[in-house]
Amino acid sequence: MRLLLLNLEPAAAAYDAAWVEPGTFKVAQLLRLDVDQRRWLAEQRLASRAAEFERFVVPYSELATNPLMLSMLFCVFGDEAAK
Repeated sequence: MRLLLLNLEPAAAAYDAAWVEPGTFKVAQLLRLDVDQRRWLAEQRLASRAAEFERFVVPYSELATNPLMLSMLFCVFGDEAAK
């Protein structure tokens, strides 16, 4: 069994999966996060540094709605704090 994971923007969601054998392909959709969900995740992951992260993420607010990109921003924030 092979696993294929794609991260597509909503506009690309109409891609053609006809090349895949029927029954072997499942689509999982990650919905965009709202601000409250992002803040909750920041509090869970960063505890006392969550408010600092909220200031850090302002220029990246569009990226932060994507769960995968939010995870990346947590990592970048951690790297910046370590300097």
